[in-house]
Amino acid sequence: MPNLSRSSVPDNLLPGPVLYWAMHGSARVICDGESFTIDSGRALWTPAGAACEVVAGVGDVVVPVQRFDLGEARTPTPVVVEAGSAPWLLWSYADALGYRDGAAAAPFGWRADPSPADACEPPPMPSSDPAMRLATRVRNAPAVLRPLAEEAAALGWSERTLQRRFVTETGLGVREWVRATRISIAARLLRDGEEVAVVARAVGYGTATGFARAFAAAVGEVPSLWRERASSGASSMPRLRAEAALPSHRTWRRVNGAHVALWIARGSATITIGEEEHLVGEGDAVILPAGTPNVVAASDGSLVLPVGYRSGASGGIGRLVSPAHFTRDENPWLVRAMVTAYTPLRGKPRGDAWAFDEILRRSEHLPAGADEHLVARAASTVALRGTEPRTIDEVARTLGVPVGDVVEAVRACAASTPANWLRMSRMSRARVHLTRGESAAAVGRILGYAHPPAFTRAFRDVYGAPPREVVGALR
Repeated sequence: MPNLSRSSVPDNLLPGPVLYWAMHGSARVICDGESFTIDSGRALWTPAGAACEVVAGVGDVVVPVQRFDLGEARTPTPVVVEAGSAPWLLWSYADALGYRDGAAAAPFGWRADPSPADACEPPPMPSSDPAMRLATRVRNAPAVLRPLAEEAAALGWSERTLQRRFVTETGLGVREWVRATRISIAARLLRDGEEVAVVARAVGYGTATGFARAFAAAVGEVPSLWRERASSGASSMPRLRAEAALPSHRTWRRVNGAHVALWIARGSATITIGEEEHLVGEGDAVILPAGTPNVVAASDGSLVLPVGYRSGASGGIGRLVSPAHFTRDENPWLVRAMVTAYTPLRGKPRGDAWAFDEILRRSEHLPAGADEHLVARAASTVALRGTEPRTIDEVARTLGVPVGDVVEAVRACAASTPANWLRMSRMSRARVHLTRGESAAAVGRILGYAHPPAFTRAFRDVYGAPPREVVGALR
C-alpha cells in the first residue's frame, strides 16, 4: 500500500476557482465533504471558496491550477485533460504565481463531452429499399462487408450511386456509415462486459489495437476507459484542450530575497543574473542568487518553472559556471517539488528542499565571496521585515555590519547604486503581495508608505507602471 499524503488547502491560500489536475498517478480530492477520485489525465475543477483536501500516494503528482475559469460551472466538476494540454496547464500554474511580466491567458478550448450513450448512438437508417437492405445486413453482421463496388452491383447500382444515396438519406458516406454502426455495436458489447479483443473481432477489426484507435477517434476515449465511464453512469464531462503553442515570455526584473531554483521544462531561455547572460536549454536548471537582479526570457514554445527556494539568510551562492541538467524521467519529481514549494499541497517524498539541493549539487558555481554572502543576507532582511529597513544604513544596522561593507557588496554583485538596489528589492516584495490579490493601498502600508501616492511613485520608478496596472494584468 502506498504512503499517502493528506493536505488541507485553505481557500485563502488558493484564491479563486482551482483545477486539481492529476499529472501523474492518481489522487482523491475531498471538496466540501464530497470525495472525488482523479486519475492521470483527469482533473477536478472546484469553485472559489471551496474547502478542499487532497490525498495522494508518494509517486502521485497533483497540480493545483489557480484562478482557472471553466465557463458556467458552479459546482465541483470532473474534467478530461486532452493530450497536449500539459504544457499549458503548467504554464497556467506558474502564471498564477505572478512572476511573469504581464499576463497571457491560457488559450484553453473546452467542450462538454457527450454522455457515453449519446456518443455511440447508431447512425440513421437509409430510406430507399436497396440501401436499407445493405444497412440491415451490416447491422446484423458488422464484420462482413464486401468491396463497395461488389455491394453496389449486388443492389443493381453503381458504386457512385450507392455513395450518393447514403449521403442523401443518412448524411454519411457508406464507409462512414459502416464505421459509425460498428462503433455503436461495439459500445453495446463493451457495456455488456465483452473483452476488447472479442469486440474488435465481432465488428470487423483485425486487431484490438486498430479497433482501439478507431473507437478513440470516434468517441474520444479508448474502449476500456469508455466502458468504465459508461458502467459508472457518468454523464457529460468537459474536456480541456490547448489550442495554441506557448508564447515567448519573460519575468519582470526583480531582486529576490531568497535563492530561487528554476527549471527549463520545455524549450530554452536566456537568464540574466546581474550583468551576465546564460543560455539554457530543455532539462537545464539554475539557481537565481538572492540579492542579485535577474530577468528570465523564454523563447516561443518554452516553459520555465520555479521549483524551490532557500532563504538568502543562509548565505551567498557563487557565480554560475554551468547549469544542472535533468532527464525527462525526472520531470514528475520536479513538478511535485514545484507544487510542494509554492502551494499548501505538502507531499514530501524526498523532502521540501530536494529539487533545490539537487540543482545546487548538479550545477557548477564559483565559490561565494564575502560580498555575495552579504548581499544575500541583506536581500533576505529586506524581504522578510515589515516597514523597515528603508535605507541602506538601516540594512547595515540590522545586519550588524558597517554600512560601507553593504554599499561595496551591492555595487559588486548588483551593478547598481545602493538606493536603486534597495528600491528594487522593496518593490519586488510589493509585487509579490500584489499577485496575492492585496490592494495597492494595503501593500504600501506594509512597506511603510504613509501616503499611497508615494508608494505609487516608487513602484512606477522601478516598473514603469502604477500598481493598479500590474494588479489588472493578473486578474
